Order: sequence, then C-alpha cells, then structure tokens
Amino acid sequence: GDPIGSNVKYIPADLSIAFDLSELNEQPMLALLERAGVSVASADQVFGACLADARLAGLLHVAVGAPLMDLRLVVFDEQRRPVERLVAYYRADIYRHHVHLTRKSR
Repeated sequence: GDPIGSNVKYIPADLSIAFDLSELNEQPMLALLERAGVSVASADQVFGACLADARLAGLLHVAVGAPLMDLRLVVFDEQRRPVERLVAYYRADIYRHHVHLTRKSR
C-alpha cells in the first residue's frame, strides 16, 4: 500500500501535444508521443542517489533524510531534439531496477 516512487514528466510546449488524464493512466508516454507523430530515436538515462527532503518524504511515506534513487531521463527524436524529460525519485528500500541487455549479432 505504500508508494514506490514519484515522477514528473515534461513535454516541450512547442510540440503542442495535450494528453488527458485517462490517456496518461492507460498508456506509456512513448506510445502517446509516437501516436502524436513524434519519432522517438534515443534516450539518455542517469541513476543517482539522494536523500528525501520534506516534500518527497511526505509523498513517499518515508522519513526526511531517507535514501532515494534519483532517476533522470531525456528522450530525443530523430533530430536529437528533446521530446520528454522525466524526473523521478524511488524509495531505495523497496525499489529495484532491472535491465536486460543483449548484444547485437555480428
């Protein structure tokens, strides 16, 4: 019943895209961007660590100063223009991040 994380996504205003709440709750942002005609090509993702401030502690039901994972993501289109920015914080005591990597055939 406790929250795992908190995230905020930013979409550049010059894309002139509007989403309603039901869309945001039902579909991944990548699908919504592509449906709106954005050609997503790449992303940069960085994980770090931080401590919960009073605002995040309240949102995530942890003590002020509790360890959090800090995630920053910028998604780019084919012209390398940023089309989405994500700022997220996850509880380090219950969140685990798993990535499966595969090697391209030679």
